[in-house]
Amino acid sequence: MNPARGKHGSIWNLIFLVAFVPLLTSCAELSPYLRQMNLVSVQEEVQLGRQMAREIEKQKPLSRNSVVVQYVRQIGQTVVRQVGSIPFPMHFYVIDDPKTVNAFTAPGGHIYVYTGLLLKASNQAEVAGVVAHEIGHAVRRHPTRRLTQVRALGQLQAMILGESPGEVSGMVTDLLGGLGIMSFGREDEYEADEVGVRYLHAAGFEPTAMISFFQKLRAQEGSNPSEIEVFFRTHPPSSNRIVRLNTIIQGLSPLPSPIVNTSVHKVVQTQIR
Repeated sequence: MNPARGKHGSIWNLIFLVAFVPLLTSCAELSPYLRQMNLVSVQEEVQLGRQMAREIEKQKPLSRNSVVVQYVRQIGQTVVRQVGSIPFPMHFYVIDDPKTVNAFTAPGGHIYVYTGLLLKASNQAEVAGVVAHEIGHAVRRHPTRRLTQVRALGQLQAMILGESPGEVSGMVTDLLGGLGIMSFGREDEYEADEVGVRYLHAAGFEPTAMISFFQKLRAQEGSNPSEIEVFFRTHPPSSNRIVRLNTIIQGLSPLPSPIVNTSVHKVVQTQIR
């Protein structure tokens, strides 16, 4: 734990949970306050993120293809430069699994993209749209907000201190499967969409690519559901999300020459195949 917080900080956090969380959860109009509450400090989130990153590498093969990995990292860093203040450095990884179309965010700014998603994307802007959405989750610290909602303070402390490796391992298994406590709610998805599409636009990418990729997967949901089921478990489909994104995009200034695609995208897909 962060020494600066000390045992007194933990006691006050516990008092807060016991006294106020029942009130927050019993009043629908106060639920946004509970959703935004985060009892994990930035330093602690970084510590937890490192543990989870090690565990993810144990459970899933990471791509060692420098062309593929560098492609995702360059897109990620291009978007991150438009964010402004970030709580921690962002790290980008590629999971070598061409049969899975997904991407996810772990605590502490660790963002993962599957090779299956790179194959499914028609262009660079669609990849950037997914990455920008995940950066939105990271910047708004949704992973540890979610943990604050579903884990007791003592459990959080034990995980951060590395005293519960089994708990961390199970959490990673759930995360990779799009199940369990690491699944984000509707409001978190809305928030990641909103900030993500603004980052995407500021980075010079065609912002409608975020919508086109989502629509493409929805169109294929009936014909090949097993390929994209994990994506929809981690990114719940909703017509409201598309409507909201369209509204935001209409309010953005037009880009004179938005980035849609580069020749590198096809090279990366060839490397994966």
